[in-house]
Amino acid sequence: MGKKRMLVVRRKGYKVKPTTYVREGKVIHRKGYTVGPTTYKIEDRGAPGRGKKVLPKLRGGLMTKEAISIGLLKPGERISDLSIKEIEKLAEHLREKYGQRRAAGMFLAQLVFRKRMPDGFKEKMRRGYEVAIGKRGVLD
Repeated sequence: MGKKRMLVVRRKGYKVKPTTYVREGKVIHRKGYTVGPTTYKIEDRGAPGRGKKVLPKLRGGLMTKEAISIGLLKPGERISDLSIKEIEKLAEHLREKYGQRRAAGMFLAQLVFRKRMPDGFKEKMRRGYEVAIGKRGVLD
């Protein structure tokens, strides 16, 4: 996974007003107090509410290498440069070479890691995923 990023969390200070309350028949007076601002470091956990990303060890650039081998890309170009039709061809090629499950996993990994990428990349990868899985519920 590589080196984990550390984030600095800044907590805002606040005041607690003095109050009086009854506990077990006794009157309790609580003094007011101030909690000062503070900072501390935490490990980066990704987007809020998403939890940790759990994916198998990835082989970087494998989809690009395959796209180059079947003539869809030239060296130095990226997967994001492909059209939707070319993504579909790539998905079919990956499915034949690596099997349905692994090909779908490649596109799913792209979706997870590049979900905020501009220019419709997410839609291209979703289409590639759909082509890679073929019929729902049928594994090769």
